Amino acid sequence: MVTRALGLIYFGRLFTDQQLIDLYEQGLVDREIAEKLRAHPSTVTRHRNRLGLKANGCIRVFTDQQLIDLHEQGLNDREIGEKLGSSRALVSRHRTRLGLKANAPLRKPTTHRQNPKPYHA
Repeated sequence: MVTRALGLIYFGRLFTDQQLIDLYEQGLVDREIAEKLRAHPSTVTRHRNRLGLKANGCIRVFTDQQLIDLHEQGLNDREIGEKLGSSRALVSRHRTRLGLKANAPLRKPTTHRQNPKPYHA
């Protein structure tokens, strides 16, 4: 159904309130609901708020235990992020929240030349 209202084209509702509620009650977050309903996440958020439903939270990329295990192996935030498919910043936030100190990044030993050439301007 396509209608015109105030000069805008309106294609009708993409989903019913009950469809959104059913997916919300399954514990899905707005992005997941949007994918299932073929709608934009902001549309789902707007309708969820209108219905008075609180957000279900966010999707965790990794568990605390996974982070702790890799941290105990001596990996730094960047290396942990690479292993877990996450950013260094997210790893750092969760590590700090867990009270873990940062592991120093692994550095290659520097080699100095025996007789470096003097710098001439």
